Amino acid sequence: SWLVGVINGDNGLEYMLLVKATDLKKADSIVVVFYNEKQAVAALKQVDEQTGYGVVAVSKDDLSEVDKENITIATLGSSNLSTILGTSVIALGNPMGTGSGICYGNVTSVGKPVSLVDSSYKLMTTDIYGSTQASGVLINMKGQVIGIIDNTYNTSDIKNIVSALGISELRPLIRNLSNDLPIPYLGVRGVSVTTSVNMNYGVPFGAYVTEAVLDSPAMLAGIQSGDVITEFDGETINTIGDLTKAILNCEKEEKVKIKVERDTPSGYTDMTIKVTLK
Repeated sequence: SWLVGVINGDNGLEYMLLVKATDLKKADSIVVVFYNEKQAVAALKQVDEQTGYGVVAVSKDDLSEVDKENITIATLGSSNLSTILGTSVIALGNPMGTGSGICYGNVTSVGKPVSLVDSSYKLMTTDIYGSTQASGVLINMKGQVIGIIDNTYNTSDIKNIVSALGISELRPLIRNLSNDLPIPYLGVRGVSVTTSVNMNYGVPFGAYVTEAVLDSPAMLAGIQSGDVITEFDGETINTIGDLTKAILNCEKEEKVKIKVERDTPSGYTDMTIKVTLK
């Protein structure tokens, strides 16, 4: 089988490619085919179990000087721009499920949360009709990557619409994957507390826990659904994105202190909970 990846890094010795890598852990070998049909053996560095994204590395010694001169590292843009709705984008890679391809369209919605364990991403939809197995990237008119195509999270009524996870939320994960850094596990699902929820219901700003995963470090330490995480090992947490970044900056087996606000009959009460990440 084959996958479309994006060259997202160069550490001086290797090129790193971000791909949907769930099945690559079972592969006997991985071969990367570049723009000029040049092939090179690659090694899988790491895979994120939640998104299925991973990074494969190709040794620069396996490429000629001409190859290297013509390889460009992708420029990552922003998916947080307030003006991104309605902007023109290009879907590169495999949007139609028929091999290398390119499609043009517009961003039709932004901001739909995709809640995963210890993280939350924003789903962008377009008016591009493609394959349910589409892969590749969305780029803006400046040539910047603003999303990784992923139709996994489409609802049944828009299953063939090309969608992407916003690059801004994915940046911390891409950093860890590319640098072979650990992806620690806390074990919560959550959402950001909005200004409206704060004003109307008095819920403190932070990462609102919708679920503490069964037998996760969070649950075993006493974190519960309904808790609002406001501080993580000394760092203020205002959004679920802040929590994701804080977790990714830790090591596996690291002991951290998490401050939560818990709803009690007398109102929200501060609690500090010690957790050992996995």
